Amino acid sequence: MANNLKKTVRAYIHGSNISKRYIRVEEATGWLSEVYTNIYTKDDKDIGENSYTDIEYTKMLAIAAGALYRMQRIELIHKERLDDFMKHLYKVPGTNKQVVKKFVRIGEGSIIYSIGHVVLETVTPHNMETIKPFEVTVRENNPTKPQVWRIFLDREFSAKLRIIKKDAYTGKTVLIPNTEFKIYNLDKKEYVSMTTTYPSKVIHTSFFTDEDGDLILPDVLNVGNYRIEEIAAPYGYVLNENYVEVAVDSDTFYEVDQDTYEAIITIDYEDQPEFGELTIIKKGEVLDAYEGGFFADSDEKTFIYREGTLAGAKFEVYAAEDIYTADMQLDENGNRTKYYSKDELVATLVTGKDGKATLKDLPLGNYKIVEVEAPFVYVLNKDEQVVTFRYVDDKTPVVYETSTFANERQKFHLFVNKLDEETKKPVPGAVFGLYADEDIKNVDGKVIVEAGTLLETATSDEYGSVRFEKDYPFAKYSAKELTPIRERRKMWESRIPDVLDILKAGSEAAQKKAAATLHDVRSAMKINYFDADGLENDYK
Repeated sequence: MANNLKKTVRAYIHGSNISKRYIRVEEATGWLSEVYTNIYTKDDKDIGENSYTDIEYTKMLAIAAGALYRMQRIELIHKERLDDFMKHLYKVPGTNKQVVKKFVRIGEGSIIYSIGHVVLETVTPHNMETIKPFEVTVRENNPTKPQVWRIFLDREFSAKLRIIKKDAYTGKTVLIPNTEFKIYNLDKKEYVSMTTTYPSKVIHTSFFTDEDGDLILPDVLNVGNYRIEEIAAPYGYVLNENYVEVAVDSDTFYEVDQDTYEAIITIDYEDQPEFGELTIIKKGEVLDAYEGGFFADSDEKTFIYREGTLAGAKFEVYAAEDIYTADMQLDENGNRTKYYSKDELVATLVTGKDGKATLKDLPLGNYKIVEVEAPFVYVLNKDEQVVTFRYVDDKTPVVYETSTFANERQKFHLFVNKLDEETKKPVPGAVFGLYADEDIKNVDGKVIVEAGTLLETATSDEYGSVRFEKDYPFAKYSAKELTPIRERRKMWESRIPDVLDILKAGSEAAQKKAAATLHDVRSAMKINYFDADGLENDYK
């Protein structure tokens, strides 16, 4: 091979045809620019007329060969290796690793070889570091100068760890410094410590993100398994104790630092921002019972109300200020990214059977609550309320706030006008009764008044007006004139002796019935000592 290479160089110097297996970079660059090119041919056949390579692609390859890699004109390149070099210009074969700036890995061999003046290690043993590519210059042999030898010792793979703090809600980087992390070595069962010497010697057992939410360990980690533990979350966020484990291994995806050639493994560590949860409670008077009075007469009873919760109230929640994302990110205009602008509608809520409505996942800030629709038979509450959700600490995932609205119950009056049918003049002294036209139920669904129950009586005044004064719930009612009943009462009032006789006769009949019943009871219990039949039984 050396002799052939020497002959090739000499042939070039003397203007002879150069070998087809070796070409100058100068000539390769020119050839790649032509339409009829055959750079993929890997044998000694002449360049054929039917071979074709896209012009734009060949130009890109030419630029890469002649400009990007700055190969000297007199350098000789093996044609097959040039082909492989170009094919794998932007990707390392058999891996998911990105190319590194000026140098790339090529081929599938297990040796180190030269392409032009750049030497690259094509395959690296597992968990061993790849040597940094280096340049060499190939010249005609000069026996008076020693050959340059390089000895490479394989070093075990290592990598720096990069942690980027992310907002789990927005997916963006949290631009807040001083998130604290510790690194735990799972294999050695101990926490990692690292030492820096500038500006003074410091032993680090905790590591902190910068104002860009970024953290790169000051030193590399050896091959092994590690756990990333968040110790303190940034302001506005909740500590994530679902720790992330990572393997420092050459099979783990990593990038290569373009300046130091160190491997860097990047981990996204997400935190949930602290959120607010708003509960709106609607209260008001609700029907509880129908009771009262000394006697069971309906006229003596009243409707009883108590405070309860109300369903069906509709509320709108607005941002009372500009509310921003916790990650401190900026929009395209350089302003903080917003969740909501001031006075923007956030949500519409309706209270349920329990009188409550809940709104979750509210970003921290101030919110305005407005009732827009009251429950049936209740008065709209026009008073707005403002609630504030403030950051507590990184141990509190949810901040709870409650807002209570009270509504007045709508009330009504029942009245009847009594007029003379012929003259249409008011008729005073007419007596009316108010009856329930349907079952009346309380807030719990229990029937407290049956349909047909007389609820109240009232007499028309000098203006013929009849007013029923009880605090009635919304229901169906009917009013009936009771004057005929009153007339019958007046008739019996004029016949008092007859009434007394009727009452006396009824009383006597009742006494007789009661005595007979009492006798039967005493006899059955054998306590009829003073009855005639009882005494007879004692002497038998």
